[in-house]
Amino acid sequence: MITMTNLITFEKNVINSFKKVKTDIVKIWERLDSKTKEHEDIKNRVNELEQMQTVLVQNINFLRDAMPKNRIIANKDSGTVHRENCFFAKKINEKNREYFNTLEEIRGLDLKKCTCMST
Repeated sequence: MITMTNLITFEKNVINSFKKVKTDIVKIWERLDSKTKEHEDIKNRVNELEQMQTVLVQNINFLRDAMPKNRIIANKDSGTVHRENCFFAKKINEKNREYFNTLEEIRGLDLKKCTCMST
């Protein structure tokens, strides 16, 4: 049997339940809002880094273009020197390369000359 006391208790329980749900929803909303702000911050940082990367690549290309052409490359492993445009020089791993700008720089060093050096 339903009594007035039972109805009042039921009403209070329903009201309290809805208050708790509302509190939970507000907390979830605040977390989502916080995550949205973090996401925006991350997107902005990624954009900044992409712009920095573009500038760095441009600077690297500028420096590469400003370097003397047809440098001399020594293979640290084999002890052979090549002109930069030599087929074999292009195959040397970057960590095994040593660069020179003139023949004078390699005089007196114990290096073998590739046939490209006679042209």
